[in-house]
Amino acid sequence: MLPSLEDQVQSLRRQVAHLEVELNNSYQLKFPWAGNLGRWEWDYLSGQVVCSELKVRAIGFEPAEMGPLVDDWTARIHPEDYESAMNAMRLHLAGELDVYETEYRIRTKDGGYRWFYDRGKTTQTDPQGKPLSIAGVVFDVTERKRIEEQLRASVEFKGHLIAVLSHDIRGPLGAIRSLMESIDLYEPQEYEQLFRTVGNAALKVEVLLGGMLEWARLDQNHSQVSPKPEKLAPIIEEQLEFFEQQARAKTITLSSDIDPKLLIVADPRIVEVVVRNLISNALKFTPAGGQVSLYAHAVAQGIEVKVVDTGEGMIESVAQSLREFSGSYTTRGTDGETGSGLGLVLCREFLRLSGGSLTIASQPDIGSTFSFVLPGVMSP
Repeated sequence: MLPSLEDQVQSLRRQVAHLEVELNNSYQLKFPWAGNLGRWEWDYLSGQVVCSELKVRAIGFEPAEMGPLVDDWTARIHPEDYESAMNAMRLHLAGELDVYETEYRIRTKDGGYRWFYDRGKTTQTDPQGKPLSIAGVVFDVTERKRIEEQLRASVEFKGHLIAVLSHDIRGPLGAIRSLMESIDLYEPQEYEQLFRTVGNAALKVEVLLGGMLEWARLDQNHSQVSPKPEKLAPIIEEQLEFFEQQARAKTITLSSDIDPKLLIVADPRIVEVVVRNLISNALKFTPAGGQVSLYAHAVAQGIEVKVVDTGEGMIESVAQSLREFSGSYTTRGTDGETGSGLGLVLCREFLRLSGGSLTIASQPDIGSTFSFVLPGVMSP
């Protein structure tokens, strides 16, 4: 008995569905490589492209939403990458390159970008050698690019840090050596100022090295911080004691208003380094008779800590340069102290690793406020 027409139709439908699965699998190629989005084929004369569903979905579309032409894809290439990607294909089609190979950013459905690595070659030509069909594979390399950018930024940051550190440490150490070598030239009544200068220079080196050692520890641990609940008040008080003598020498009032119930959830060593550098910076730019005050209170995002001084303050362009610090910024404090802003760079980096950020507000001749927010709560 012959199968009915309906049975034949159903059988054909099953075969078509099976062939569609096989076709899609062939485009995907089932390579175990990370980011593999499968195979694509471009009919050069018609301009139509067939690719795996993975490639389409990688940029946020469903297969039915994406146009069938090569121009539908090239129009989504980032403007900065467009010419280099197009040139790679032009050179291959002209026979100047055996293989088409390029990396580019491609715009997703939501307006973002992902990185694609594309490689292919001409698979069919006409009798005159002109291309008829080009095929290749494509990979999503967004994660690799992200890691590469992190490594590049880390290398640049380390190089800059070492250069600035060398300058910042040699300065005060050279001053100490020079003063000690010429101590016989000073009168006894000048000794107080001499020892004060030496003490300030030594304190600066200590603060700087403390920050660098903490940064080195984090770098060795691949920037893994160790947050834990910690009372904020004892950390602040310890740092105030550290600078008590320097503040007294400059006749600066150093105070704090920290509720003992405030708990931060952060790496306490990072908090110590950040607070220490911010106090050091405030003392540097606050004149005799001024005030440096530390405050903390609970906010929606956690615990906000403020270091407020009545120092020289700064114009907005200078404050902005500190927020975007990427090069050396040198200025002198009220007692002639020098520095390059490295302490603030370390603060910004430590806070970034802890999920926070450094905020700077300042007015000339009024003072500055440096603040940051870290996870935390008010304990019962």
